[in-house]
Amino acid sequence: MAEVRTETMPGYKISKVCRVPLDYAFAWLTDFRDDDAKMIGGKPRKILRRTKRNFVWIQPYTRDGVDKIGVRIVTLRPPDSWHNDVINEEKESKFDYHLTPVGKSTKLTITAKIRYKTIKPEKMRELARNLSAEWDKYKAALEKDYSSGKPATA
Repeated sequence: MAEVRTETMPGYKISKVCRVPLDYAFAWLTDFRDDDAKMIGGKPRKILRRTKRNFVWIQPYTRDGVDKIGVRIVTLRPPDSWHNDVINEEKESKFDYHLTPVGKSTKLTITAKIRYKTIKPEKMRELARNLSAEWDKYKAALEKDYSSGKPATA
C-alpha cells in the first residue's frame, strides 16, 4: 500500500491574454461539455450535475499506465471568475480562474494549489508549463470560435 502524504505545494500561476471580450470568454470557458478535453488531447469527461452556478463531473486519466478517475467540482462566480476543486486518490487540487478586461481582449489568470496524498510532489515549473500548453490550445479554440461568429454557448 502506498504511503499517504499530506504535503501541500506552494501555488503556481499562469496567465493568457485572449483576443475576445470578457463576457464571451466567461460564457465560452464555463460552458462545460463532456468532450471539452478533446481540445487538449484528453479523455472525455462525464458531467454528473449542471446547474446555473455549479458543475460536477468525473474525469478519467491515466497514471503509469493505469486508468483512474477523479472528480471535478466547479463553482461559477459570474461575471469574471470560477473555482475548480479536483479530487482523486493521489492528490487534491484547487484552481481559481479570473478574467480581467485588457482593452478589447481578456486576460485569464489561473492559480493552482495542490495537496499530495499518495504520489511524490511534481515540479512546479513542469506543472505550470503543462497547464500553459493546455491553455494555449483552449485559447486557440476560443479565439477561433469568436472570430468565426460562433455563439459562446451551445
